Amino acid sequence: PYVRDQLYRWIRWFDKQTGVDGYRIDAVKHMPPSFTEGLLYQVQEGLGQKRFAVGEFYDGNPNTLGWWVDAVRRRSSLFDFTLFFNLLDMA
Repeated sequence: PYVRDQLYRWIRWFDKQTGVDGYRIDAVKHMPPSFTEGLLYQVQEGLGQKRFAVGEFYDGNPNTLGWWVDAVRRRSSLFDFTLFFNLLDMA
């Protein structure tokens, strides 16, 4: 909880300092969705900013990808790896 709270504090500070348009979050499949959702909440609701977010969840199963988007309360999109795997199969 201490590390999480410090990270939340830092992300709010970072967002205010930089005014970024959004966030790319790598390897989201290796983090609990509740953690990612909480982090994005800090800037999307906590600061009242509507920041775009995209996660990198390397999986070709559309059901798994949809599950993750729902699990983070639709605060983030995902890269379309289903399309990637389909194009790879065609090649």
